[in-house]
Amino acid sequence: MHWIILLAVVVIVLLGILFYFWTLARRLDLLHRRVMATRLAIGRTLVKRAAEALQLADTGVLDPEACEQLISAARSCLQSAEDPLTDDELGLVLPAGARESKDANRLNDTSKDDRYLVESHLSQTLRALLQQPQRQALEADPLGKVLLADIDETAYRLKILRTMHNQDVAQVQSLRRKKVVRLFHLAGRATIPQYIDYDDLT
Repeated sequence: MHWIILLAVVVIVLLGILFYFWTLARRLDLLHRRVMATRLAIGRTLVKRAAEALQLADTGVLDPEACEQLISAARSCLQSAEDPLTDDELGLVLPAGARESKDANRLNDTSKDDRYLVESHLSQTLRALLQQPQRQALEADPLGKVLLADIDETAYRLKILRTMHNQDVAQVQSLRRKKVVRLFHLAGRATIPQYIDYDDLT
């Protein structure tokens, strides 16, 4: 009788351990999926921001020099749209139709630093050009007002998405530092995601 009780206890303990492992593996998988989904959303939103910046420059409300700076910064972002924002292997995927072509010579000559620099430069350009006087001029123009509202909304969405992404990355990295996760390879062969870091304070 005692051995039956002992066997039942052992089975319950083993089931508990297996359930714990399954729970950890499932949580890691869900977090990895969320990181990828958010990263793809960031990629699409960055392309959207660059396109909106080009439209803003086309309103004619900003002075020619400002328009030229904005167009140059936005085009650089669109040209780097396939480049990764991190050094991990979960690089951003270009949304369908966002770019028609990419110079093949750049395929083996890209890094997250390229994307970091151009996206940060666009943020800095927008911040410098959209001071209160320029905002007032744009808001006085019907089209300019709409485009300014769009780009402000996009900038806000980028901040939210990047915060969500980096919070999930922090959780993944924390879980993957656990000895049990490393010992039993509960994360499989998935790449450890990295934080997305660029100047998005527009």
